[in-house]
Amino acid sequence: MAKNPYHFILLIITNLLVILFVIELGLRVYSSFFIVYDLEMHKYAIELKRISNTSGLIHEHIPNAKAKLMNVGFNINSMGFRDDEISLGKNPDQYRIMVLGCSNTVGWGVEQENVFTALIEKKLNKTKFPVEYQVINAGVGNYNTLLESIQIKDRIQHLDPNMVILHYYINDAEIILNEDVGLFIRSSYLFAFLKNRLKYHKFKREYQNLGSYYLQLYETDSEGWLSAQNAFLDIKEICRKNDAILLVALQPDLHNISRESGQHKCHKIITSFLSDHKISYLDLIDSYRTNVKEDIKSLWVHPNDAHPNIEGHRIIFEALSPVLDSILHKFQ
Repeated sequence: MAKNPYHFILLIITNLLVILFVIELGLRVYSSFFIVYDLEMHKYAIELKRISNTSGLIHEHIPNAKAKLMNVGFNINSMGFRDDEISLGKNPDQYRIMVLGCSNTVGWGVEQENVFTALIEKKLNKTKFPVEYQVINAGVGNYNTLLESIQIKDRIQHLDPNMVILHYYINDAEIILNEDVGLFIRSSYLFAFLKNRLKYHKFKREYQNLGSYYLQLYETDSEGWLSAQNAFLDIKEICRKNDAILLVALQPDLHNISRESGQHKCHKIITSFLSDHKISYLDLIDSYRTNVKEDIKSLWVHPNDAHPNIEGHRIIFEALSPVLDSILHKFQ
């Protein structure tokens, strides 16, 4: 009697599903004890982000959401910021600094009290002047300058900052697409991990190194760079209309900060644009070069993750402090 071929096919499918289930379970168990960068970012997107109702803004933090990511607490306040609670109304003796940016700004992998925004607020409030300084960390992972321009346009009148710091990262000239990753990727650690690994290998095939990638990102006719330039000008105009000082802090990629790197050439392009349009800026790359003892990886939040660690945030804080002191002296 001939065997039913459908039974054989069903057996293969069943075995495959069991294998996928075991791998999925294994990844979830493993990532609960060990840091896997791709999976930590996946958890961030699933647990702390939602689709935004603000026109043009792809995603935003979920108000009052909490998670443990990169082995540190990640708490979002009622306004969708990784910060203490903030009142909409500003007191007459209060000076507000709103900081825009991406995952570097939000303090990925760093406890909230060690993020450079918290360090600045603590330092400013040690002064003897009768002013309460409030530094608002409005950073959101995977934001670029275009999204930040939409964010500040939506929030600036409610928060009424005296100063805006745009914490610009070199890949902020990337185009961020509003794409639905699909149910499988949203629900599965395995499929999310595979998607990111495939994306990484595609990148390695197309570009010799990060420097070459960044250089093409800042070509004259690059769509992303043109969009970023327009966003810079939009933020400048929004700040002007709302009597807010604008300062751009350029955050380097901590893979390679040498003067021979492609990144160094990109920073020259960025600072040239800012100078031409009379936008004040501070390039942090020199501060990082000065503070690197031996290996740049000593400033990474994890051996496989080049976000700045506690020391990296201290460098940002110490570089910004004298610049802010000079600006705020006039206010005092």
